[in-house]
Amino acid sequence: MSLTDIVPSLDEFTQLSDEQVAEFVYPHQLGVSLLINGTRRWYVSEYLDAPPKDDSYLLHYLQVVLERLAELFTLLASHGIYRVFIPVYSEDQKQRHATAHQYLMQGIAGLSSHPDLIATYHQMGYDVRFYGDMAHHFRGDMEEAMNAAGPRRAQPRHYLYFGASSGNPHNHLFELVTQFGAIHNRPPTWEEMVELYYEDATMRPLDILIGFNRIYARMGVPTLLEGSEQIYTTLVTPLILSRKSLRSILYDHLFNQHDVGRDYKNIGQGELNRLREFYRSHEETIIGLSQKHENLVYAAYAPDSSGIPQ
Repeated sequence: MSLTDIVPSLDEFTQLSDEQVAEFVYPHQLGVSLLINGTRRWYVSEYLDAPPKDDSYLLHYLQVVLERLAELFTLLASHGIYRVFIPVYSEDQKQRHATAHQYLMQGIAGLSSHPDLIATYHQMGYDVRFYGDMAHHFRGDMEEAMNAAGPRRAQPRHYLYFGASSGNPHNHLFELVTQFGAIHNRPPTWEEMVELYYEDATMRPLDILIGFNRIYARMGVPTLLEGSEQIYTTLVTPLILSRKSLRSILYDHLFNQHDVGRDYKNIGQGELNRLREFYRSHEETIIGLSQKHENLVYAAYAPDSSGIPQ
């Protein structure tokens, strides 16, 4: 009997080795998108003893973010995540402070030049790609960097996608639809559009979105891959996602699922009592609320209060 035939408890799952977790996870070929927001907030709280007086901290901040990204990608691959999506640029980024925007662009360039990242791509067996209307601006640099670092695996074990769109991603989508229609004299199917957009016919809908500070709808879901995702939200930037947090998310996604074909005639009296008590005690509970303190907004949450009757 293999590990994949056994359903462990959360505590047991947390105590497994990375290799054992990957044995559970990798066969599911999971696609996970992470919104790496809130990195400056985390940096100033972690590295500065007082509010910055100028922008000189941004240089070190950029280096720290790139190094932590390499650690994050190692963690994800070692736990058997098959496809990783990281949106790195969207039209919302144009609203950033001018200097911060400049460093953001340097950070995107660093994705194909920072030595820790290049080493991680090779060591963990990543095939690295860009998608979106700005993909062509970065794709050549990434190919050159990957080739310069040495021979790649003939068959990638993991895929890493950086999303880069200069405007509304649907505009690029409509352009591709128009081009396809002009050539084939018919509208494309979803499968054909996915292959056009990602240059990969094997893509399927996203499984997990990990956001930051609030519940996101579509910002972090890659174009055309929506519809099946579970959304999890961290209170601190997913850049520093811990091994324990990742395993909690993976366990929830893999094992805490309803039976979609359930028949309520077959539930027990205890289960009905638990459901009734939980709903009555949470009639006014809302997931996703926030609270503002001075200039910053924080997620509102109640620690250790699942409220599920035993």
